[in-house]
Amino acid sequence: MKNLRLITMLLALFLIACSSESMSSKEHKSFDPMSSAKMLAAANIVDAVNAKSADQYGRDLHSDVLVKMYDGAVVLRGRDAVIQNRRQHFENNPDARNELIHLVEIDNRVVMHDKVWLDGNSEGEASDIVEVFTFEDDKIIQIDVIQPADLFADRAR
Repeated sequence: MKNLRLITMLLALFLIACSSESMSSKEHKSFDPMSSAKMLAAANIVDAVNAKSADQYGRDLHSDVLVKMYDGAVVLRGRDAVIQNRRQHFENNPDARNELIHLVEIDNRVVMHDKVWLDGNSEGEASDIVEVFTFEDDKIIQIDVIQPADLFADRAR
């Protein structure tokens, strides 16, 4: 019984510690100065999408960044390739909008859950996306993306 209480107490402390390292969309809007640079770099991705700024999107990317899909396939390699991809994306989806739902920092990674509307209509259908940003030397070196497989299927141009 003592072991069960100890485990429960440790789990509760762990959850409290994790929640103190997270940032909700409401906190993101104010850019809490106590947030880590990694969390702010990840939140910048959402701001860049909403501003339609490929250069802002690439601001915190390592020159050798890899973007991988959930199945492990590398879809983009290098900061310049990501910036060019985002320019094309913003051109093809001028009304796209993101909303940050949650950020959690764990060691050298930040996990971000966001919602995206390709038509910009917040009353319309949104897709959930999860990205795991891995940092090296304060820059994003890898982005692992989990999104619906058909997210862009009907928007190919």
